[in-house]
Amino acid sequence: MRRFAITASAARANRSKASDTLIRPAGEADAGAIAEVHVASWRAAYQGLMSDEFLAGLSVERRAVMWRESIARGNPQMFVAERTCGQAPPRLQGWIAFERSRDAGVPAGTGEVWAFYVHPDVWSTGAGRGLWAGALDSLRSRGFHTVHVWVLSANDRARRFYWRQGLASEPGQIKSVVMGGSQLEEIRYTGALGWTAAPGG
Repeated sequence: MRRFAITASAARANRSKASDTLIRPAGEADAGAIAEVHVASWRAAYQGLMSDEFLAGLSVERRAVMWRESIARGNPQMFVAERTCGQAPPRLQGWIAFERSRDAGVPAGTGEVWAFYVHPDVWSTGAGRGLWAGALDSLRSRGFHTVHVWVLSANDRARRFYWRQGLASEPGQIKSVVMGGSQLEEIRYTGALGWTAAPGG
């Protein structure tokens, strides 16, 4: 697999020329829009994996409170992708939350993407790649050398994305989770920081 180094600096906002998207740190004022992306993405990505009743009942308001408190604490770190031109919604296109790994027994210097969602209206526009690059660059600047992320085994779209960014699944790292009343399986993807796959991911 060909790989390319990430060179954008996380110390400043990064702009995606392809999608006119600004990648910047999240603020408390973003909590409502973050929650809207969270709910919209779950309803699109997890249709068929969780019950329609559960997905329909997801609360933007409750998630807004949760994310506002999380942003205020500063843990995990969060970046958002914000549309900088045009009038078509959504203005806030996606977000990514990341910090040191929460898993026991991982080597020092391992970071983790805790959560990562892009609004389904802007899937495959580059917003997700911009968020991913910004988060990895930030982790690398803090001395992390590896990153991992847990993803639902049945979420083929997400698994393809991580593979294209240079991560590999760890067959021995699988766990069962209950989400929305459904018993599901997650698998961990891991890769070296500072590198992504060839363009097109």
